[in-house]
Amino acid sequence: MMNGNEYLKTLEAMNTVLYIDGEAVPNFAAHPVMKQAVNALKATYDLASDSKLNQELHCLMTDFKRNGKAAERLAGIWSEQNDNLKRSR
Repeated sequence: MMNGNEYLKTLEAMNTVLYIDGEAVPNFAAHPVMKQAVNALKATYDLASDSKLNQELHCLMTDFKRNGKAAERLAGIWSEQNDNLKRSR
């Protein structure tokens, strides 16, 4: 499972250019408008990938039923009602 730093690397590897206020922003993850949102997503990947950070949140952020491997719950597709309940806590 990907951690927060690996998530940031995937954003960089996409070479996506966003336009913010009409200006091209090649490194959008570092832009002040996007940085807080990117860091919030980075934190979800860290919580899902490392149970030592917070065991209770790790259990809520991780889904173990997909192919027998752990998966980050927020990035996955709901397969049952319980998934929705765990996401909304």
